[in-house]
Amino acid sequence: MITRFQTITDPRVIKARFISRCLETGYSIRRGELCAYDPRTRAIYHITSPTGQRIFHQEQNLTY
Repeated sequence: MITRFQTITDPRVIKARFISRCLETGYSIRRGELCAYDPRTRAIYHITSPTGQRIFHQEQNLTY
């Protein structure tokens, strides 16, 4: 969910709509799983990867 503190180009956590693979770790991301998405590079990261964790925690800090 995009909050008022984010823009369209900010990385965010989403539910995967397709079967994907993490750019950083190569882990498989199934449809419906949470993953981190960077719209600027169109990269998908598994939520347990270092980049996925960083994006997840940034979003949590903005939400609360």
